[in-house]
Amino acid sequence: MRRMWTVAGVVALAGVALAGCLGEGDHLVGSTLANGNAVPGLWHSAGGDGCYWARRDPFGNIIANSFSIAGPQYAEVKPTDAYFSTSGCAVWVQVDQAFDTKHVITTFGQFADGQYRVGPEVPTGTYFATTPLSCYWERTRDFSGDFSALIDNGLNGAATILPGDVGFSSSGCGIWTKVG
Repeated sequence: MRRMWTVAGVVALAGVALAGCLGEGDHLVGSTLANGNAVPGLWHSAGGDGCYWARRDPFGNIIANSFSIAGPQYAEVKPTDAYFSTSGCAVWVQVDQAFDTKHVITTFGQFADGQYRVGPEVPTGTYFATTPLSCYWERTRDFSGDFSALIDNGLNGAATILPGDVGFSSSGCGIWTKVG
């Protein structure tokens, strides 16, 4: 009986890969979700120490990329991308699908470094960080990794997230607390 459960577990894990989960490596971007392939859209990872991702053209050239040392991460795969590459990250899942989990701030209005969606995870408002001297933050229009996605950024421990912002990310800031 125990062996039967092990086989069922392996089959279930294979189904997870088909259901929209991506591990390390290069993933072909296509319109149909298949094992190891990425479909265009927003993807989410719990991150990891040294989490890196890149959107690539058919020749392997980097279109846009991102690197983070901690916290949840997002990547917007575009229909024009040929490959999505990742290393050092936890498993990637499609946003708002069965295996996606939102990283909601605490009841005290606090959250740690990483990337967050404004609205579903982090509300608009003014925040202060616990380690302002080593802090870098960004407000973004999307999670494409394109320079044009950047709305504003700073090297301090104070940030105001505004309506219309899609993403907020930080590194080296510690814990953010909402103050207004």
